[in-house]
Amino acid sequence: MTGRLLRILLAAVFVWSGLSKLIDPIFFFIALDAFGLPLPVGLLRYLTFFIPWVEVSAGSLLVLGVWIRPAAWVLASLLIAFSLAIVSLRLRGLDVNCPCFGSSELICRGPLGNCHLIRNASLLALAIGVAILDRRHALDRSQSS
Repeated sequence: MTGRLLRILLAAVFVWSGLSKLIDPIFFFIALDAFGLPLPVGLLRYLTFFIPWVEVSAGSLLVLGVWIRPAAWVLASLLIAFSLAIVSLRLRGLDVNCPCFGSSELICRGPLGNCHLIRNASLLALAIGVAILDRRHALDRSQSS
């Protein structure tokens, strides 16, 4: 039962995160652009919609109990990428507000920093835990054995 609750918690965080970005894509695009990455504008536009849809899709799979392990690993990979982006910002001395949940915030306020890294590490541990431990409730468990 605990595994299912943790899976639903992880799913809720990412569905909320993705929907928040999709509701306000301009905010998310501006925040991505502020990261100062050498990416073409077209790729930034693509990422503005791709990232939130991946979050919503993977979170929805976790809620449905389908492809739990792949969905959890996708979310873990996103968290690693997000954390590397935060470290990159810090090393370059840039202060960028978190586009993590659209224009709303979860736990951490202000520019991306240590609080966001700790939050991401906690969510990463949760995602890895779900990927490794929560196989009993998967609808696709016979295929993932």
